[in-house]
Amino acid sequence: MSIRIEIELDEREVQQLEQQAKQAGQTLKDWVRHLIKTQAGMSPTYQFGEFEIVPIRTGPNRYRYKIFRQGVAYEPDPMSIVGCFSSGLGDLAREHDRYLAEAYEP
Repeated sequence: MSIRIEIELDEREVQQLEQQAKQAGQTLKDWVRHLIKTQAGMSPTYQFGEFEIVPIRTGPNRYRYKIFRQGVAYEPDPMSIVGCFSSGLGDLAREHDRYLAEAYEP
């Protein structure tokens, strides 16, 4: 059961919240709920289609995430991403050390 509450914010506060919500890909209503839950130490959840992502606090400002699909814990296969991406470099496997060193050069 949800209880409706009403708060008053000035225009600047609403604009900031709307901008944050947009950046997070959420509606203003869902973003405000997330902020309240986070500030109150409650575990906010995120809904993406049939998936629900629940952060689990592992320390101060540290979380790990549990994914549920239709209420059942979902454990994706980490190997499923192998081969999904291409660097466009034909010699990446052979020259990966050189490319890594170049990436960190000033």
